[in-house]
Amino acid sequence: MVCGFGDIGSSISNELFNADILFVIIENNDHIAEFAMMKNYLVINGKATYDDTLIEAGIKRARGIVVCLGDDSLNMYVTLAAREMNPNLLIIVRGYKPDGEKRMLRAGANLVIYPLKLSGQQMAQIMGYSLKLYKHFRRNNIKLQEIIEENNALQAVKIKRRNGTLIFNPSPDILVNRDDSILLLVEERELENYSDLEEMPI
Repeated sequence: MVCGFGDIGSSISNELFNADILFVIIENNDHIAEFAMMKNYLVINGKATYDDTLIEAGIKRARGIVVCLGDDSLNMYVTLAAREMNPNLLIIVRGYKPDGEKRMLRAGANLVIYPLKLSGQQMAQIMGYSLKLYKHFRRNNIKLQEIIEENNALQAVKIKRRNGTLIFNPSPDILVNRDDSILLLVEERELENYSDLEEMPI
């Protein structure tokens, strides 16, 4: 699902379409929605902030959603609703103000992306990945980057320390210790190659 068909939403939709990934767009503006339909996209002409619109678009059975509306408050509202309706949903949110990232993550987002740092193409690529939990049973003081590379992961979303401390969007240089858990973005085809990876309820 793609909420909003602006510059970022249209770029993501184009990448998903070219990759033959099924998706639906939610767009409130009539003219923009019509333009998206002319490109043969499946479009719901409505407000993503309405529960009925999300349900009509298939939120309860969706695998992932990209929320890229006009400001952080709208994106947070949709994130809260989407997480409540589908606890296992991969939620990627366009962020505007970096200081609001932690609040967006607490609202239920898995990733907060800032377009100046990540292109629409890269955001679309994330939709081909799944969130998987990696449990680290080996030695202490391993760099996170080493675990990311070993599992061919796109990135680490968060680390849960043995004492329960959570670290969101950790730096690849951070050290991982025995019994830490790492939430990774991993391609589906990589899962069968790594026994330390398992499904992670989001």
